[in-house]
Amino acid sequence: MRNLFIFLLLFVFVLSFSSGQNAFGPELNKALEKDRGGEYRVIVLMKEQFDVKTLNRGNKAQLISQLQAKRQNSQRWVRRFIQNTQRSHEIKDVHHFWIVNAITLKTKADVLRQLALQSDIKGIYLDRDQVMVRPIKADATRAAWGVTYIKADQVQKGGNNGKGVIVAVCDTGIDLDHKGFAPGQILVSKGKSFISGEPTADDGHGHGTHCAGTIGSPGYGVAPGVQMVAVKVLSKSGSGSWSGVMQGVEYAAKVADIMSMSLGGRASTSGNVVETAVKNAIKAGIVCVIAAGNSGTVSPPNSIGTPGVVKEAITVGAIDNRGKLAYFSSRGPTVYGDSKPDICAPGVNVPSLWKNGGTNTISGTSMATPHVAGLCALILAKNKNLKPADIKAILMRTGFGTKAKNTYGQGCVDAVASTK
Repeated sequence: MRNLFIFLLLFVFVLSFSSGQNAFGPELNKALEKDRGGEYRVIVLMKEQFDVKTLNRGNKAQLISQLQAKRQNSQRWVRRFIQNTQRSHEIKDVHHFWIVNAITLKTKADVLRQLALQSDIKGIYLDRDQVMVRPIKADATRAAWGVTYIKADQVQKGGNNGKGVIVAVCDTGIDLDHKGFAPGQILVSKGKSFISGEPTADDGHGHGTHCAGTIGSPGYGVAPGVQMVAVKVLSKSGSGSWSGVMQGVEYAAKVADIMSMSLGGRASTSGNVVETAVKNAIKAGIVCVIAAGNSGTVSPPNSIGTPGVVKEAITVGAIDNRGKLAYFSSRGPTVYGDSKPDICAPGVNVPSLWKNGGTNTISGTSMATPHVAGLCALILAKNKNLKPADIKAILMRTGFGTKAKNTYGQGCVDAVASTK
């Protein structure tokens, strides 16, 4: 009898251990196999997820308040576990999200195994490094041809410059005192950094400033009347983490109408939590414009990066000044089988602002994306009642030039046609 009791105890232990292991994502499992005693940055996804569309909408502040309240209630038991474990300093860097029902933290393998046994948890995933869509060196220096190419200059002459719209630039930050921006155009007090060791939203790389310049600077921008918020999710070296990007998406959803994201990672059919965060931001009314990626020459099909694979997002490919698809522009279908990119925009030899008050000419889908984010601001400035799906449909319906699934999408965006 005693032996049977011991056997049953061992059986329950093994069963619970394997059930905890099943909650780990494949990358985390591999990491734990290599080092069972290490410390890991992870994303904890809760089983309960909230359908933003079914909530009592009200205004954005009310919607956010509802999500925060539901998050608080859903994460109650896990929060208690974390608080108890924090007393022994075994869990660090905790952040509780509301844009998606998830938690990020840093802890050791044995704590993760205990955490995985909590019944409220759907999965625990390794918090991978995230990088910007690396720009391609330009082979020529030209004037800001993209603004004219998409006919944004004609819209500006008609009196629409995007005034009243706020764009969050989720990137390496923005050169906050660059003279190339109009006075007050960069909302400095709202800028925020989610990068350890870089406490301000000022740009130490240049990539984010370049994107912001294309969105709205008077000399290079599609919508020179917009205001912009620097949301730093990538460091001066161009790297970050999924948790940092998630925090940036969550913050941008609070402060902006449009989110411009010239960043991405390798997509997987298992998805990731950032994709869920982007989907929820879109459901909450935020227009999300995301670079397709610069992997067209590496793995042409299925090379669209994440979170650009999000079906509801506006995913942007790059063309040159002859309307030809850039050789580097990532192609679809996505890992989920959806046709992407949705549309294209100028992304070859694009001049714009740079860090330290400078300018630079570079290429990439990173450069195409802010052209579209700026155009979304022009569309939204004309009609504030449009939803993200409405704006995406307008862009795709009014595109011009070559149209082809998984390469050009519905052609190049047309500012005149899309703002009529």
